[in-house]
Amino acid sequence: MAGSIFTLGKIRGPQACSSALQLLNRFAFLSVVVSALAFAVWANPVLPSGYQVLRQFGKPCRIASTDLPWKIRNGDGRYPKIFEHALNAWNAEGRRLGLGPFFEVVSQGEDLVVDWSGTKLPPDKAGGVFWDTNLGYRRVTSLTMDGAHRVPDGNRAEILMQELGHVLGLGDSADSKDVMHPVMHTRRAYRLGSAALTRRDQETLAWLYGQTDFTPILKPRQIYVRPGATPSPSPSFTPLPMEP
Repeated sequence: MAGSIFTLGKIRGPQACSSALQLLNRFAFLSVVVSALAFAVWANPVLPSGYQVLRQFGKPCRIASTDLPWKIRNGDGRYPKIFEHALNAWNAEGRRLGLGPFFEVVSQGEDLVVDWSGTKLPPDKAGGVFWDTNLGYRRVTSLTMDGAHRVPDGNRAEILMQELGHVLGLGDSADSKDVMHPVMHTRRAYRLGSAALTRRDQETLAWLYGQTDFTPILKPRQIYVRPGATPSPSPSFTPLPMEP
């Protein structure tokens, strides 16, 4: 047909152009609205329902951005791929949030060790983070995994990801699909790649690290300095003279 540009539905001929353009404009407008809403969710995250964060004296607990990244060592060297996978998952989120990586792998001079001995773990636990809590801070003392616990690689990675999530300040989630759900073995995750953060895990982390009034999570040997205070100098001693 002369003058026909393209066909859309049952409209043919020159009218198709203006009708199609109107429809395309509507799609473009809706796309902009959806993109804006998605950006608003990430820019102003909310705490998902049924998801907890660690709190102390009413304040959420998290690591101060100035203390990142933590240097972390893989204890006795077991499960290197699982160790790497778990750290990469959280580090990717740190970069997406503009914080940089949360963790840096080192072989010495570490802030925290992933201990695979299972020492001090209750019989029903495959991993745990131990804490020293005080009025002004919450300090990690150790992260322990049961290296002898027989589970597929995906589940072991989920367990380590969950414990690292606690180090970052995340609590438990009521949704069994989330990494931070406290019971990790209700489903078998045989592939390492199946251990992945959910959108709810990501949104909770974004909410937590958007909080400016928080209780700091400290490294095992980190000294707490109250806001506005200056660090106390290390004590020095004058050695006593030896007797002749």
